Amino acid sequence: MLTVTPGFLPALTASHSPAGRVDVLQGATLLLAGVPYEDGTVTADAGSDVRYSMTLTVADPALLPFDPADPLAPYGQALHPYQGLTYTDGSTEVVPCGIHVITQVSGDRDEGPVTVTAKGQEVVVQAAKFTGSWDTRGLASHVDAISAAVLAVMPTVVVADRTTHDRTPAYRVWKAGDDRWSACRELAKAVGAACYFDAIGTLVVADLPPAPGDATPVWDVAAGPGGVQISAGWGLSSDRLYNGVRASGQNSTDNAAPVTDLVVDADPASPTRWGGPLGQRLLTYESPLLVTGGDCTVAAEGLLRTGIGLKTTVDLESIPNPALEPGDCVRAVYADGTRTLHIVRSLTIPLGDGPCSIKTMSAADDPEP
Repeated sequence: MLTVTPGFLPALTASHSPAGRVDVLQGATLLLAGVPYEDGTVTADAGSDVRYSMTLTVADPALLPFDPADPLAPYGQALHPYQGLTYTDGSTEVVPCGIHVITQVSGDRDEGPVTVTAKGQEVVVQAAKFTGSWDTRGLASHVDAISAAVLAVMPTVVVADRTTHDRTPAYRVWKAGDDRWSACRELAKAVGAACYFDAIGTLVVADLPPAPGDATPVWDVAAGPGGVQISAGWGLSSDRLYNGVRASGQNSTDNAAPVTDLVVDADPASPTRWGGPLGQRLLTYESPLLVTGGDCTVAAEGLLRTGIGLKTTVDLESIPNPALEPGDCVRAVYADGTRTLHIVRSLTIPLGDGPCSIKTMSAADDPEP
């Protein structure tokens, strides 16, 4: 979760008003402070190639762009939304909600409104396909390789390394025309991690989130008086559930057998245990970046964390908390007192009035305090 003051989360359960703004920048140049928008949403989704995206509706047709230099033109201009609250004393607190590169603008040129679609900075890396052969030779770690690939086209980006199993990468070559961002994601997955641009535009390489039963909740989405929960849809599915991962790669020794490892949910108390009621549900993963059995183990353990746990179709509606991020653990407390832990997969934040929608990727029972 993004850093907020101690009073921010408690204020969400009390009387407050939403507060926010959207600025337009091109690089470090401010083109327009405070876009006069009438509606909009920001979506943050850990399951998407592009983590952040947004739409914005602007009433004034004068902001419909006709020139590449216009503030809302899709020529490198980016929306910087901020959302938060106004306290009862009149002060405000907002947090950043991503940096969104404008990709499409349309509207009635005489009457409006103007509709703006924008996506996270991953689209810049995706568009910049490799112009020639590119490889991992001479790079000290997977994070260094990801950084090199991105900084070549976005030289001012700050990189945050939040991995615990990084290592020197195996030799791997991508050819001209290959997707630069796909290469970054492959490098991250090989060390049990994910890469993405966060809410402030930092390129993050971080371990995949833990299973919900092993995570610490950062926010309670509780029903009833004093709670923030508006509604809670619940369902269970066995789709996309796996309880074993076999990761394979190439052996660094000539003529040796390919390396591989199988990691399974071995907890005898787990409802998703390997060989239990759900049987053996195997996910296979292969990458030339895996050259030892230990490499395979790290990759398989990371993928297994996202596969086990109840596959819930949970759709929580709550009072918006723009500080929440995908990968955070939240505790849902229902009207009957039942408590469950969830890892956030995606959330949609309104830029104005309205509830926040939270979807999760897995769930676990939360023991009574």
